Amino acid sequence: DTIKHPDIIRIMHTIHSTLNHSVYYLFSLYYCLNDKNVTFDNNSLFYSYIWVFSWFFFIYIPWFRITNDYVYSVLEPHNNYRIYIVLFALYMVYLSNEFGKLITNI
Repeated sequence: DTIKHPDIIRIMHTIHSTLNHSVYYLFSLYYCLNDKNVTFDNNSLFYSYIWVFSWFFFIYIPWFRITNDYVYSVLEPHNNYRIYIVLFALYMVYLSNEFGKLITNI
C-alpha cells in the first residue's frame, strides 16, 4: 500500500493503511466473541460469496472498463497468476467463514 507521490505524507499514509486494515477486524473479532447471535454457517458462506462476486461484477469490472485502472496490480493482464490469486481470495472467504464458526462456538 505504498504510493510514491510528493503530495503524499508517507507516515500518515502508513497510519491510515494500518488502521484501515486492522481496527475493523479487531472490532469484528470482539463482536463475534461477545455476541452469541452471530452465526457462521453455509448461509453466511453463500452470502459472502454472493457479496464478493457482486462486488467483482458490478463494481470492479465496470470501474476497470470506465477508467482502465486495475486498482490491484495482481489483476493486470500481464500477470499469469491472476486466476490463482482470484481462487486464493475465494478460498480466503471460505477460511474466514470456518474461522468464524470456530470462534463463535467457543
